[in-house]
Amino acid sequence: MKKIIIAGSIAALTVLGACSANTDTKEETKKAATDTKKPATDNKKTAKSEPIVVNGIQLTLDGQEITKAISKDQKEQNVYTFRVTGKNVSSINKGLGSVDF
Repeated sequence: MKKIIIAGSIAALTVLGACSANTDTKEETKKAATDTKKPATDNKKTAKSEPIVVNGIQLTLDGQEITKAISKDQKEQNVYTFRVTGKNVSSINKGLGSVDF
């Protein structure tokens, strides 16, 4: 009797667990895909940004570049490069690292 209850519980959890997550992720990826269809030329129009303070660090975007690169498959790709300068404006020692990006 215990084996039947355990086997039935495992089967129910497997069926219910497999059906729940797929519908939400497909809808989110469709929304994300439609949001990123802006042409890359829009980024070239932006001028030097004004400083912004985030968590006590003043961030300034110094420069942006778009360069073309060729992958191993001989496909042309855009490489986006930008330079960020940070200045500590808080009373606590803070800094920027690769983890922040």
